[in-house]
Amino acid sequence: MISNGIKYVVVIIALTVLSGCIKTARNESLVYNNLHITNDTVWEGNILIEGICTVEAGAVLKIRPGTLIDFVWKDENMDGIGESSIYVFGTLLAEGEKNMPIVFSSDSRTGKMRRYVSNSKFLWEGLYFIASEGDPNVLQYCKFKNANRALHSHFSKVEMTNTIVFNNGFGFQFQESEIEIKDSIFNGNYTALRFRNSKAVVTNSVFFDNYSAVHSFRSDIIFEKNVIKDNCLEGLRFKESTGNISNSLIVKNRYGILVQEGELTIDDNSVSKNELDGIAGNNSKLNIGRNYILDNGLNGISLNNSEAVLNNNNITGNRKFNLDNKGPLKIEAANNFWGHLNAEEIAKTIEDGEDDAISGFVIFKPFLNESAVDIKLFKYGKENK
Repeated sequence: MISNGIKYVVVIIALTVLSGCIKTARNESLVYNNLHITNDTVWEGNILIEGICTVEAGAVLKIRPGTLIDFVWKDENMDGIGESSIYVFGTLLAEGEKNMPIVFSSDSRTGKMRRYVSNSKFLWEGLYFIASEGDPNVLQYCKFKNANRALHSHFSKVEMTNTIVFNNGFGFQFQESEIEIKDSIFNGNYTALRFRNSKAVVTNSVFFDNYSAVHSFRSDIIFEKNVIKDNCLEGLRFKESTGNISNSLIVKNRYGILVQEGELTIDDNSVSKNELDGIAGNNSKLNIGRNYILDNGLNGISLNNSEAVLNNNNITGNRKFNLDNKGPLKIEAANNFWGHLNAEEIAKTIEDGEDDAISGFVIFKPFLNESAVDIKLFKYGKENK
């Protein structure tokens, strides 16, 4: 015969196991092992995730400011990449505060044991949004580090503000999604931002010291007031995409802006000191106005079989040519400042049909005799270096 006291203990243990939650006395962390969240839930304090945590459709997970979410090292397929993760089919509201951010990272104990468990820096898989198309998921004052794919979205809506994403494989990868990113930092990732078939609005954010910064495929993007600096490959790479790049500082990348089969407006930017071309367009349609395009290591602007209209830009001091037109199309490039005051000197900085029998001509007359760009843009660029 079982006493009432023993029955009570058995019930408590059973409820704890069924919930997937164990509270450890040593560090007061809540440990979740392959948890399924089916009702509205609030997290706070220290959370330890082992395996996959799933927020089911219809449920809302709210994470309070200052919460630390650690992911336990788990590598069952032995590929050297951690597998612990969170999948959101419902809604996530991770709303930290400036002095109390929400941190998503690898378990601190994994860091100490790292030489025993993995040579990879990707110690957990990531935070995934899957078919979360209702109210937008919110990431505010969060930090993500040491993940394979820190953030990944399919058919979902996500709003990110004041968030730091660093030292991950992919910072934020998404497809068939609507994403808004503002006031955020992407640093030290293999690829900071990569997306396709999506709508993206990125403002007031910084992308620096990533291997690849921003890669868009078949998407529509508004990219405004951002800093793209010191990335190993392209600062911005857009393929079969449309949109606007404006008021941004794009400096010291391999390519500044690379557009392939896209249609973009590029205005009011500072594109300078990139290793190769400042702006490169292949089979694209570009409207380029009021930019500083200077001191790039190859060409200021390189066009291959692309339609382009250039107006009121400063295009000066680029190492090979200020403008290289490799395709057969004529380029309208009147009313720009080329750093020279006579047509003969300007023509030396332009490669076009005057130099070979294949390329189209660049119509650069009339040209400007002084700076074409509002000084406010230069101050913005200086302030954000």
